[in-house]
Amino acid sequence: MSQKVLKPQKGKDFLSFALRLTVGRRNDLKKNAIADELFHDSQNTKPLIGVVYFLGLTRSIADEDTDWASAEVLESALVAQREQNNLKSPGPLLRVVVANGGERMSEAVRVVSDMLVPLFRDDPTMLGVIGPDRSVAAT
Repeated sequence: MSQKVLKPQKGKDFLSFALRLTVGRRNDLKKNAIADELFHDSQNTKPLIGVVYFLGLTRSIADEDTDWASAEVLESALVAQREQNNLKSPGPLLRVVVANGGERMSEAVRVVSDMLVPLFRDDPTMLGVIGPDRSVAAT
């Protein structure tokens, strides 16, 4: 059964942003599973690394420019994963973890202390953070 690919366009509405993030997040989870599977492949000689993409996804009011930029950065991370998660390509296998800091990164401190600190403490493959998507006191 073929799956229809939806292509939202800039300027449409908040739903196009939500669709891009939903599709992007689903693809991110699939690509992380592929990276883990390749890492345990008997023919693999590549290390596995992980990064966190930390941004404020939650909004009470849509902001077309910010929302669109967030979706584009997430899509760029997915492209990097696709390129890296191939045993024939140079460089390490890549996992990307998306962390939502809340509206205007208002939950950044809680997300870091409750989720990211334990993740980095317990998973030696995690190397760093991309973002946050803004500079505020919380970040």
